[in-house]
Amino acid sequence: MTVDGVAAGCGGILHSRTGNLASPNYPSAYAADIECEWEIRVEPGYKILTSFYQRFDLENSTDCRNDFIELLDWKNENWQSLGRFCGKQLPPVVSSSGPVIKVLFRTNSQYQGDGFRVSFIQLFIEFNRIN
Repeated sequence: MTVDGVAAGCGGILHSRTGNLASPNYPSAYAADIECEWEIRVEPGYKILTSFYQRFDLENSTDCRNDFIELLDWKNENWQSLGRFCGKQLPPVVSSSGPVIKVLFRTNSQYQGDGFRVSFIQLFIEFNRIN
């Protein structure tokens, strides 16, 4: 399953073992002043591995305060940041702790880059045996 953001809107809840997300208009410039929020859910007992690929181009700013993509993990009944990314360097591979992850994309009106493309896949969570 492939899911891509579109210029008219973005975000949603995805139930899929694997897929792709992209900023609206990717690989062309994304719009100013938008917020996209995707929640990815896989089966219980699995976690989600995300990997950015191809081009990554978001406005660079201190602490990524302007345009950014942030990955959030649902852990202990709260959203916890796994990382906020901006600039032109591909972010690292990021893994959730469980079956839910949120992808948040926000932009302002100052600079519109080419955006991002990220893939996700569900991975089995290995349980440690207690001897």
